[in-house]
Amino acid sequence: MVAALVAAAVSLSAPAAAETGVSNAHTYSVAMTSIDGATTDRMGSWNARIAELSEGDPAVVASFNHASRTSAQGQIDRAEIESNPGEQWKFESHGQVTFRSIAIGQLILGTHYYGAHPTSYISTVVIDSRSADPIMLTNLFADEQAGLNRLSR
Repeated sequence: MVAALVAAAVSLSAPAAAETGVSNAHTYSVAMTSIDGATTDRMGSWNARIAELSEGDPAVVASFNHASRTSAQGQIDRAEIESNPGEQWKFESHGQVTFRSIAIGQLILGTHYYGAHPTSYISTVVIDSRSADPIMLTNLFADEQAGLNRLSR
């Protein structure tokens, strides 16, 4: 993490009744977590809202939540690195979780408000709900380039 960061405040909100999902026969609850903070000079600030899981398989919950926080923090760190010190900037992102039969995923869309035009950031988290391991492109396709070509279609 960049030294100019102020400790980020984290807050949890209680999940609504509809914020649940099932994967690999386990039911998970979803709560949004905010990662808020600012640079020491207060010229840069961020608010990342990501989904975190509870209940269900503890190993899957831990893996998913760790990967989600890491992805969101990576976006925040990138925004700070891409901003010049002493210039005003803001970063916001929001995650959305999806449940499938053997996987749980989160798409995290971010916007870096800096300079003439905002810049979009995209991160994904996909966890195998059977093993609690991340699912990578190399897990899906024997030939990674062929997989990328197929996905781009």
